[in-house]
Amino acid sequence: MLRKSFILSILTLITLTAFSQKKFEAPDVYYKWNSLSDQKISKNGEIISWEVNKLKGDGYLHILQPQKDQHDSVYRAGDAQLSPAGDFVAFSIKPHYDTLRQLELDGVPKKKFPHDSLGILNLSNGNINKFPAVKSFKVPGEETAWIAWLHEKPVSSKKERPDTTETADSLTTDTTKETLTGEKLVIYHPASGFRVEYDQVDRYEFSRNGQLLLFSQKIKQEEEDQQDSIKVWVFNTGNRQARGIFEGAGEIKDIAVDRQGDSFAFIFSDDTSEVKDYHLYLNEKKIADTTLTFLQPNHQISEHSILQFSRDGSRLLFETRQVPEPEAEDSLTAEEKYHVDIWHWKDSYLQPQQKIQKKKEMTRDYLAFYDLKKKKFIQIENEKIKRAFILKDNNSEHAYGFVSEPYRRQISWTGKRYKDIWYINLKSGERKKILEKHANRTSWSPAGRYMVYYDESDSSWWALDIKKDSKVNLTKELNIPFYNIDHDTPNQPYAIGTAGWDKNQKVYIYDRYDIWKMDPAGKEKPENITAGYGRRNRMQFRYIKADREAHFLPETLLLRLFDKENKDAGFARANINDVSAPKILYKGAFMVYGFSKADNSQDIIFRKGNFREYPDLWLSSMDFDDPQRISHANPQQSEYLWGTVETTAWVNANGDSLSGLIYKPENFDPEKKYPMIVYFYERYADRKHAHYIPKPSHSVINFTRYVNDGYIIFIPDIKYKEGYPGKSAEDAVISGTLHMIGQGYVDKDRLGMQGQSWGGYQVAHLITRTDMFAAAMAGAPVSNMTSAYGGMRWGSGMSRAFQYERTQSRIGATLWEKPRRYIENSPVFYLPEVTTPLLIMHNDQDGAVPWYQGIELFNGLRRLDKVAYMLVYNNDKHNLRHWGNRIDLSIRMKQFFDHYLKHEPMPLWMKEGLPATEKYRKSGYKLTD
Repeated sequence: MLRKSFILSILTLITLTAFSQKKFEAPDVYYKWNSLSDQKISKNGEIISWEVNKLKGDGYLHILQPQKDQHDSVYRAGDAQLSPAGDFVAFSIKPHYDTLRQLELDGVPKKKFPHDSLGILNLSNGNINKFPAVKSFKVPGEETAWIAWLHEKPVSSKKERPDTTETADSLTTDTTKETLTGEKLVIYHPASGFRVEYDQVDRYEFSRNGQLLLFSQKIKQEEEDQQDSIKVWVFNTGNRQARGIFEGAGEIKDIAVDRQGDSFAFIFSDDTSEVKDYHLYLNEKKIADTTLTFLQPNHQISEHSILQFSRDGSRLLFETRQVPEPEAEDSLTAEEKYHVDIWHWKDSYLQPQQKIQKKKEMTRDYLAFYDLKKKKFIQIENEKIKRAFILKDNNSEHAYGFVSEPYRRQISWTGKRYKDIWYINLKSGERKKILEKHANRTSWSPAGRYMVYYDESDSSWWALDIKKDSKVNLTKELNIPFYNIDHDTPNQPYAIGTAGWDKNQKVYIYDRYDIWKMDPAGKEKPENITAGYGRRNRMQFRYIKADREAHFLPETLLLRLFDKENKDAGFARANINDVSAPKILYKGAFMVYGFSKADNSQDIIFRKGNFREYPDLWLSSMDFDDPQRISHANPQQSEYLWGTVETTAWVNANGDSLSGLIYKPENFDPEKKYPMIVYFYERYADRKHAHYIPKPSHSVINFTRYVNDGYIIFIPDIKYKEGYPGKSAEDAVISGTLHMIGQGYVDKDRLGMQGQSWGGYQVAHLITRTDMFAAAMAGAPVSNMTSAYGGMRWGSGMSRAFQYERTQSRIGATLWEKPRRYIENSPVFYLPEVTTPLLIMHNDQDGAVPWYQGIELFNGLRRLDKVAYMLVYNNDKHNLRHWGNRIDLSIRMKQFFDHYLKHEPMPLWMKEGLPATEKYRKSGYKLTD
């Protein structure tokens, strides 16, 4: 279904006012809300697309042509690709959500569900062509008007020759004894209507300029002992002819085409053994197999290679691997086999982490490339340097590698991913270690001569001259911190970062507010190109990279600004050769993100919103003289009460200045007394202008929904002191709550508290220290640091020790060095003090905080006959993913707080529980008298 309108009609929606104000009645309201995503702008700025999808249900793809004032929307469409020539938009069209839902209810296997279709909108006439059952589609990246797609289903199972529409002569092949089993490739030129189809295709790839399309056919033989037949073709979009360039029995693994359409490559094997030998082909010639001398001993071309040409097409990148050993013959029964994990104290990774990374390690590949001009192979990665990259889109003579193995054990207690950094000269073959045990920010000059890095030991940025093997401290003379000054965990803070390099090999480094130009040679003094304006006005400036493929900074920088004082945001402009205050282009009480610029025009799109306004899509020129809102994802919001947000500040008993956010109901009356829920997680004040649509909870309260229902929401920032995370939370939360009570509109007898994960731990701790809260909810809380310290983060396979010693838990020592700190910060040791009813959520597949921590907390409270409930969502994660579980949590958490803070009736699940025998049969939502 296609609907047309003008930009004016979109903007008119914004001015509509509601005739009534509603409350968010869950769960029905969740299905009314939309989210905007996948915004794109064409190279010439003449086409803009974005998706607006329901949280559950069918959405629309929106296509805007601003210069024509034409706006099209396509029902159930998404994944848009914009024609570089500006003549069409291609997109997927999904089956109806209700249709798929009913098929699932009917028990239909998903492989029998209807497939996506392909839609192509002709922008000249507004017509849409639709093609059913499309597996994938591709559009070249540059100024061409072609598209290709692959149909899901085999075209035929009969013995016949491939469909050779338009190019029969070039594809005539005797296919006797061949069965068509592959998928159909369609190559289409919408402007002229030219279309050609090829059967049995399994891979296809355009060159970036669209002049060449490489594809392979896989033809299954009828005889079981025969290998499949492989054919590789090149389709030339200029003469619209396909040419066969390879044929053989075997299997093909990957294909690639360079940007210019001059070269192509693929990996093929005709080996019938269990461990296959793979060959690398460039154009029509085999250039590599196991006989080549550049390979490391017992290595081969990897079947897992992701082939890639360098940007200029002079190199073909691929990967090698150790020849795998054949699987041992299975001669034991299941009963006779042993199943054991051996944990060794010298293992670099613990066994759980080894298991998670097993597949990666079993298919470990090593980067190499072939120089097309020199006809030479270079092996870059090897069994010592297992990670490396080449500068300047793989065109440079300079590469850098990383070695982390010597420090892997330490990650269990430091949390730092230390590595040695190696320089690799691809011309001379030189390899040298240039930095040891580094875990902070680094940046490389595109020309390859310099590397700058942040050294934690002296809080300085250093420049390393690779050619001279010398280094310079860039920031030692500047009395300004270049690290995060809000850092408050027991390790060294990270640097803020870099903006990039200019053509003169000067590097641009951020401090907390401003941008500095620095000479890595150390000859020129650092220059603050924003002239200290950011620091004087507490305003952060950060470079926006408009050209994603540029290696160097442009002379004029577009900057994103953020006002640390009032939390406003916007855009500014600065010049790298002019030390002066940035020009403020656009600023206000909102947040901005999602920036994209047209390559060949000054048109840009970005997202802008705040707590009261959904972050819709805006269109502007680079000078921001008249930005226009071009989307309105949630016009129904005007029908609902929403609320307001403001910052607040206070001083705690220790004399620390603290800040926080206050969310108030729409029709706030300062003479009334409101129930208040305190939520917290580290620091939130900078998120003042974040927008929260009403949606089911992953783990925390939805601020918008609770404010809509008459709650005050208070979010205090927490400043931590090493060794005392619980006490730090007390100092911030209790003082902040007293500050809020002092405002006169908060009911001190109707206070609630909620937090998840680290916030959940602090909720559990606080109820052992104060009785000021009438109800509390703790999601995935650590309740016993002494047992959690030695536990696992099962999601990553890592030990939890690093978190307590050096990161978020902030103890700053091992359990045996300062055991008292672990006990003092563990709620389970102080449960007799609890008087607050507690709701716990801890799910049985939590990969971050082991759910036995929730069990320890619940069992302790139960033993002491304290009011406690625990929700355990089966087969769900740290933060809920399953939609039904999210709906359920939202309902139960709201009922819990409504009962204790608004004195509404208690639901049955709180009054009587929900026995296992009634699971799935009853919900217990019904309210009692």
